[in-house]
Amino acid sequence: MQLAFDQLAAGEPAALELLTLAAYLAPEPIPFTLFTAQADRLPDRLAAAVTDPSAFAALTRLLRRRRLARVEAGSLQLHRLIQAMLRNRPPDGGEGMAVVAVRLLRAAVPAEPWNNLPTWSDWWQLLPHVLAATDPGRPLEPAGDDVAWLLDRAATYLHTRGEPGPARLLFERALADRRRMLGEDHPDTLGTASNLALDLRALGEYEQARELDEDILGRSRRMLGEDHPDTLGSVNNLAADLRALGEYEQARELDEDILSRSRRMLGEDHPDTLGSVNNLAADLGALGEHEQARELDEDTLTRRRHVLGEDHPDALRSANNLAADLRALDEHERARQLDENTLSRSRRVLGEDHPDTLRSASNLAVDLGVLGEHEQARELDEDTLTQRRQVLGEDHPDTLRSADNLAADLGALGEHEQARELDEDTLTQRRQVLGEDHPDTLRSADDLAADLRALGQYKQARQLEKRVRSRRRS
Repeated sequence: MQLAFDQLAAGEPAALELLTLAAYLAPEPIPFTLFTAQADRLPDRLAAAVTDPSAFAALTRLLRRRRLARVEAGSLQLHRLIQAMLRNRPPDGGEGMAVVAVRLLRAAVPAEPWNNLPTWSDWWQLLPHVLAATDPGRPLEPAGDDVAWLLDRAATYLHTRGEPGPARLLFERALADRRRMLGEDHPDTLGTASNLALDLRALGEYEQARELDEDILGRSRRMLGEDHPDTLGSVNNLAADLRALGEYEQARELDEDILSRSRRMLGEDHPDTLGSVNNLAADLGALGEHEQARELDEDTLTRRRHVLGEDHPDALRSANNLAADLRALDEHERARQLDENTLSRSRRVLGEDHPDTLRSASNLAVDLGVLGEHEQARELDEDTLTQRRQVLGEDHPDTLRSADNLAADLGALGEHEQARELDEDTLTQRRQVLGEDHPDTLRSADDLAADLRALGQYKQARQLEKRVRSRRRS
């Protein structure tokens, strides 16, 4: 094989350059457009070949004929062994190709994958190559911040596609790189830190997210000012952490202030303003002010559908939120209809096991239970709990919420012993994950007390209820 490489070096150096560049990408199909659309970032000899359609076609035919690459319509692919051999050749510009691969991908991948569905197919195709090109063992110092940029964008794609676990690792690498190269206070460093905090919250790591967001907010206020859009985003994120931690009043105060600033700085229909309205409505709902929450959520849903479209993930989230308001206001049939529609759209747009889809399924199961369709609710909750355990983990707050809902179904079906076992386990985990005084933990204790009463264990139920009352007063 080394002889074949030497022959290319002597007779077709552009072909060897193309192979060497591909060696720093993934052993997956590489679209020709990665090379042809960014020819200005290639070495001169290879650039000349890829910008001449006939020369590029001849070059790829040569690689296929010599069995050095699999060439199909619009793509080429290298075997892992050939990639390893090319990367291990004596220095001949190969190390430089590692940097070229990074720069090609930076120019090729869509820069804004967050909730941007049209970009996801490109990201799906290029993500393996991004992960290969940013391998921490590569000689990538000359690429500068391009590596951190790619890591941050790839992590954002993974997060928005419902994979916060793999995203976290990439965000952490990007943040470490940016802190080292750009400093703690650089806007790009703060942006990646903010993305990591968002990912931590999605993983149920609420306290870690809060600590990071508090630090980001302090730096943003000092470096950018109170009304800068990045500062407003940092306040929004901290408020979301507080809400997740059950500190609803503090979250409300922050969200009311940020909404006022966003409306003044960005306008009523800006996506960030609509995000702020959405967050304030969530605070109001958590505080029991369901009619006010409903008014905000109805307006936000209308605006998001108009601005973003019916199937945009933010519009689907607003529909979920409005359904929750309707349910809290005893408009159960309307809530069910909205949740059924949202679940159908989420499955089609986001996929069966996306966290947002699972949230829609969980909400519909609650509607079914309230409407007395307990067996249907049970089936949906069992399926959602299984998927959440696989996707999010056993002790994620959303997983525990599904366990709580399934226990309610079991109780409604008269299976009180099974409900008690599930509620006991959920209460134990919520105490560990959320703390003794979190509202969800206290609700679990209430549910377990109801199970105990249904089983005739009145003394134990009274003791648990007394403990809950004491904690709610403190």
